[in-house]
Amino acid sequence: GAVADDYPGVRTAGNLYGMAVGKDKTVWFAEQHAEKFAKIDDTGKITEVDVPGRGAGMIRLRRSGVDAEGNIWTGEYGGVGKLAMLDVGTGKVTDYATPTKYSGGYSVDVDRARNVIWMNELLGDQIARFDPRTKTFVEFRIPSPNGSVRRISVDQSRPNRVWYSSPAKNTVGFLDVTQ
Repeated sequence: GAVADDYPGVRTAGNLYGMAVGKDKTVWFAEQHAEKFAKIDDTGKITEVDVPGRGAGMIRLRRSGVDAEGNIWTGEYGGVGKLAMLDVGTGKVTDYATPTKYSGGYSVDVDRARNVIWMNELLGDQIARFDPRTKTFVEFRIPSPNGSVRRISVDQSRPNRVWYSSPAKNTVGFLDVTQ
């Protein structure tokens, strides 16, 4: 297969982290130190979207997912416990605070069948489910404390199952949700 190289001369000072391919095939990424979302087009041009109300590098946008409408969701790590959504149509960013303060939102994935957002809370040893229709969270404890979960993935064939990996515990596990 073909291998694509970096776009020559295209750079950002944002410390790139999370990345997701939107519904329209646009590539979005998080510039965690710049506190911005950004997208890149086929020519290498980068367009940035500020995440409002931040500053001083306190927020760290992490791993991202795309919902059924094409909106970008990401965990906000650092001094907050929030889930952020970028409405790609309007460019507006909305925050949703988790029930556990300072939970350290990290990796996000989407149950595409039900359009439900999942996010691990690194500092809270939890995985949270967020329903965008009702704007409510449900949090589930991970069985291994201090697991430092860095990545989650919704099993699209069984949307109530969320897989996670824990480098600190050298394990892979899953959460089955029955409620």
